[in-house]
Amino acid sequence: MWVDMPEGERWEVLRTATSQDGITFTPDEGYAITDGYVDPFMLKAEEGDWVLLLSTTPATERLPQRIYVATSSAGLDWRIEDQPILFDEDRNYLDPAAVEVSPDEWLVVISTVEKANALSGPYEYVGATLSR
Repeated sequence: MWVDMPEGERWEVLRTATSQDGITFTPDEGYAITDGYVDPFMLKAEEGDWVLLLSTTPATERLPQRIYVATSSAGLDWRIEDQPILFDEDRNYLDPAAVEVSPDEWLVVISTVEKANALSGPYEYVGATLSR
């Protein structure tokens, strides 16, 4: 999965590609996620249970950036939770990364920066535990 900014789209989109051998990938048709989500990070990819952390676009008119969770049964069609799991009116949260520390529990590290410095920093890093 990667972030793209196709011509004619107002906000970033997320695209996916599939592979039979893990070396050669074929882009999937269409977009996996639209409406300005960026920084995708797959937490868990088991058959029928895919979890994705993502942040919102750093576009000035949509700041501050928030962190959301999306789920999918096949890794292609995603359901984004209605409410962000991390939001602050004065700070951006972006670039989520995680490692599973026990079944259904992840240590998540996220970049954060003041709202006005979304693209320039300086960034700080915060950690938290996410449970499912």
